[in-house]
Amino acid sequence: LSYHLAKESLSVPNPATYGGMDSNGIDFAYANATSTSANGIGASGGSGNNSYNLNGGGGSSSSSAPPHLQSKRFPEETSTQNPQRSSQNSPKSSQNFENSSKSSEGISKQRPLKRSEQKRSWRTISRQCLRRIVIFIDDGIDKGVDTANYGIKILGPLFVCVAITLIGFLTYTYFRFVIYRISVGGAPGRVAITLIGLFFLLNALYNYFKASTLDAGLPPAADRGELLEEDPELRPKICQRCNLQKPPRAHHCSICQRCVLKMDHHCPWVNNCVGLANYNHFCLFLFYLSESCGFFMAVCCLILDDPSPDQEEEEQQSILVSFIIAGSALLALTILGGFHVILCLSNQTTIEFYGNVATRIKARRRGEKWTNPYGKGMAGNFREVFKYPFWDPRWMFPWAVNLSRTLRLSSAKLTSEGARDL
Repeated sequence: LSYHLAKESLSVPNPATYGGMDSNGIDFAYANATSTSANGIGASGGSGNNSYNLNGGGGSSSSSAPPHLQSKRFPEETSTQNPQRSSQNSPKSSQNFENSSKSSEGISKQRPLKRSEQKRSWRTISRQCLRRIVIFIDDGIDKGVDTANYGIKILGPLFVCVAITLIGFLTYTYFRFVIYRISVGGAPGRVAITLIGLFFLLNALYNYFKASTLDAGLPPAADRGELLEEDPELRPKICQRCNLQKPPRAHHCSICQRCVLKMDHHCPWVNNCVGLANYNHFCLFLFYLSESCGFFMAVCCLILDDPSPDQEEEEQQSILVSFIIAGSALLALTILGGFHVILCLSNQTTIEFYGNVATRIKARRRGEKWTNPYGKGMAGNFREVFKYPFWDPRWMFPWAVNLSRTLRLSSAKLTSEGARDL
């Protein structure tokens, strides 16, 4: 260190000229030069003619060390020259070391938590974990619902093809194997029974076609003046997903991506929403299809009572498979149709039904009686769905009503044109 300080102040040449370093890192050539040379540097207070006294030692020269080197003291020289000062500073340094060690121990060894604080920490951790689990499950459910919606939208035409295929298979079995084995009433009996079956089948297909192709009910466009209405009760609700007007009984279909008036549900078997405009056709489709399945099973029972000896294996298998399909469909349609009969007579939709059940239970617990705000009585509810009272048979034949309306409009148009010509 003394060598480098002297080099900075006196611009000493390269230290390589003074020799090498010993094993302790001391430049022995430079140390010898400083102790013996007449013009050397008195590193430890030695006597040189023109030496600089770096440690305050007595040199014979009147010149002194540079100002920035007079205050420099090396550790070993300071301890040897001022033993009393070093002994006075040693207790303070030891005391400071003890204080620093105590402070470090205090930092490393924190105060132990109380039992209440531990409980609070565990509660906080458990709540955070539970919140993350709930968020993860919620995200998983949303993704699963979106995936199911896309799957139903893609598989909708496939469900329609399956339904038509099953109906076609039962019809083929009847006209290929069953009709020739009907022995009740001979040929006129066969014709009469077949006409009854065709009546059920054609009505089922007509209502199935209307339920699949008719728009379930598009909400009206919101008027700009109504949207600017200050009163929130008079202002129409707008759906945040499809930006259409949302009346009280309308719901957004996540598969059709729009709102539907008086939406009941989205049926994959018709590949369409069931709502205000096609709900009657959907119910009539269930009714006539269940009648068709019951008719087929009744005819098959007549055949089974009178087995034929020349019956082929293909015929037996076809009749048996068709009977099982018709029985399974009849069971499912009976349950579903009975549920929709309840909905029709109570003026509810499938979506509203589940919410009304919970509301009814809460009202019963409070000791109150819940009533449907849209209920109009059984007759009024039936008429709201089918447009006719239940004693009027026209509700069963919407195709006849549409046909008569078309004929009436065409005749009125011809009459108006004839009057204009006259």
